Amino acid sequence: MRLKYKHCLPSRLAYKLILMGSSPPGTVLDISATGEENSLGGKVNAEFSTLSRLQVLQLAGNNFIGTIPPSLGNISSLLYLSLAQNHLTGNIPTELGQLSNLKFFQLSLNKLSGTVPQQLYNISSIYLFSVADNQLQGQIPPYLGLSLPNLEFISLAINKFSGPIPTSIVNSSGLGTLDMSVNALTGPIPNNLGSLQNLQDLNFGNNLLESSNDLSFLTSLTNCTMLSSLFLYRNNLTVATDQSITEQSISIGIRGTVGYIPPEYGMGQEISTDGDVYSYGKYAPSRVTCPGHGDANAIENGTPRNLKLDHVESRTTRNETEIQALFAVKARILVDPYKVFSSWNDTQHFCNWPGVACGRRHQRVTALNLSSLKLAGDLSPYIANLTFLRVFDLRNNNFRGPIPQEATRLRRLEQLILANNSFQGELPENLTRCLNLKAVDVNSNELRGKINPALGSLSMLQVLQLAFNNFIGTIPPSLGNISSLLYLSLKQNYLEGNIPSELGQLSNLKFLQLSLNNLSGPIPTSIVNSSRLVNLDMALNALSGPIPKNLGSLQNLQFLNFGWNFLDSSNGLSFLTSLTNCTNLSFLCLSQNKLIANDELVKRERGHCQPIGEEASEAFLRRATPCHQ
Repeated sequence: MRLKYKHCLPSRLAYKLILMGSSPPGTVLDISATGEENSLGGKVNAEFSTLSRLQVLQLAGNNFIGTIPPSLGNISSLLYLSLAQNHLTGNIPTELGQLSNLKFFQLSLNKLSGTVPQQLYNISSIYLFSVADNQLQGQIPPYLGLSLPNLEFISLAINKFSGPIPTSIVNSSGLGTLDMSVNALTGPIPNNLGSLQNLQDLNFGNNLLESSNDLSFLTSLTNCTMLSSLFLYRNNLTVATDQSITEQSISIGIRGTVGYIPPEYGMGQEISTDGDVYSYGKYAPSRVTCPGHGDANAIENGTPRNLKLDHVESRTTRNETEIQALFAVKARILVDPYKVFSSWNDTQHFCNWPGVACGRRHQRVTALNLSSLKLAGDLSPYIANLTFLRVFDLRNNNFRGPIPQEATRLRRLEQLILANNSFQGELPENLTRCLNLKAVDVNSNELRGKINPALGSLSMLQVLQLAFNNFIGTIPPSLGNISSLLYLSLKQNYLEGNIPSELGQLSNLKFLQLSLNNLSGPIPTSIVNSSRLVNLDMALNALSGPIPKNLGSLQNLQFLNFGWNFLDSSNGLSFLTSLTNCTNLSFLCLSQNKLIANDELVKRERGHCQPIGEEASEAFLRRATPCHQ
């Protein structure tokens, strides 16, 4: 049973202490961000160190800033420390090396710099060690596997580590995941990795590793019978074609630069300049694309003398850049109640992963649909590497943080659906680079700032939903330039100023929802030019002046709400007579305005607007009851 109670700490925030299972009171402090609560900010409180019995300190997935307090190294009872996915900066304190009982150490996804204190590499009880995605540097100690014999998971990826891969790593015999990708590691890959019998995931990609025509480590890896993921892309690995590596023993993806046509060719799309992101086919000396086209010295007896490898993997027909982008998405997920991401692994092609759809011909990711899965986390900027993406749907989850600016590089994107989450910040400034956008739905988030007038240049846009956010400023008149627009919802924000008359240029518009803002001035008479309108909602603003007389031109109108404004009848109530032409009208609300009929102020009802029944007649409308459905 899980008990929860407030634990008073000297901070402006009340932290929640979660006591789980049989843990003694005061031993577990979990304030990681989940789908249940908003994330916390500020600095990590140095007085956590006064919790002398603390065994678990979990602060992951928040917005903590500043440095890691050195005093945390005084919590000698600590077994589990996770500060992952925050905004922490500075060095890793050497004092953390005093945590002699530590088993779980996770500082990934921050902005930490400097070197990893040598003392941390000497805590022999650690089974998970992750400092991935920081700005750390220095060499990996040669004794790593000797000092951390209980390692099951280590990730040093996406940093600036240099030097060789320590051969002692094979002494961590229980290792299941070994990830040192995206660094500046040099030298050969150890040829005794086959001793790691429990190894499942191995990633040395994107380094400066060399093979000098010796790939004997691959033969060793055939002993790792549990290995399901092997990445060696973007290194300086070569193999002489007379080496006895059989196609049956291992599959090797060939770099697709010279002699290889990337899938964009012939598709009428832009051509990638990164030739080495493509990795198709198997290594088979009898049918390798010539890497030295035009170089007579590269060919001997019709066979390439040396073969440049971009990556080695256990599957065929893959695109490494997209796989890494998808794994980056997975890495930012903190809550996955339906375990959707448990099958995002190398046991099947990524095009068969739940939520992922690919094009039939080029096997590139064209849709990512993770809607309504109760996920929590934030969005990786590496999403921008899914350059063929057309549909991106995360609606009805609990994603938070900013929408990455990098998303504007998705030039083929047609649908951006992020509604009902907790995204913060502003809409990406250069969203208009996605010229193919047809739908942008960010309803019900925590977005702020002004609406970018440049959105008016999205000539193919049909749906623009920005409702239930914190947008300020005025409605850009340029939105009236989007002739394709069918649905425009800006309701429940903090918009002010007049409603632009240019919105009347939207001849295809069916839904216009501007309610619950601070809009003022008159209802533009040009609105009747949007003759296809079905739903027109301007309630709960500060609109003034008369209601346009010719609303009856909107013959498709079904829902009309002008309630709770300061509208008057200075031009009379002839608009009601006009409305009798709207034969489909089923909801009419004029409540809480200053409409005058028969020389008296119309009584302002406080109840809900009621539906107009089939018995409604022209005479009924002419009575100008403030609110009818």
